[in-house]
Amino acid sequence: MRLKTDILQRWYDQVWTLGNLDVVDEIFAKDTTAAGIMPDFSIDPNDFKGLVLAVRALCVEPKATILRAHDTGDWLSAFIEVTTTDLSETKTVKVTGMVFARFEGENMVETYNNFDFLNFFEQLGQLPEGTLGLLLAGSKLH
Repeated sequence: MRLKTDILQRWYDQVWTLGNLDVVDEIFAKDTTAAGIMPDFSIDPNDFKGLVLAVRALCVEPKATILRAHDTGDWLSAFIEVTTTDLSETKTVKVTGMVFARFEGENMVETYNNFDFLNFFEQLGQLPEGTLGLLLAGSKLH
């Protein structure tokens, strides 16, 4: 049996970097839901494929690196760094995130995700530079 960190890295390499959506069905169990991507919103494997396509339409070949991982029983927690470029391929974009995944064998059956999408969209130029600071100072985005 492969290590959970190897399965997770394969997930990022195949699904996110290469856009191989068939791997979603190989690694996610049919009834798996991914939570935490947006508040109060969980997505199933088919929804996840749409998310991958939407994110990949905004950047070029996102590459995820597992910086730290902790494997405890059925659970894997991992701190991830994603590096990509904008669509013009002139600006490097780097964001971090965390995933907590429960495994049954080589399948993820439950996941919780938290990625810095605010920073991601800011670096892509879809939000003003320093958005978090602006919001903390009481500004509103229009």
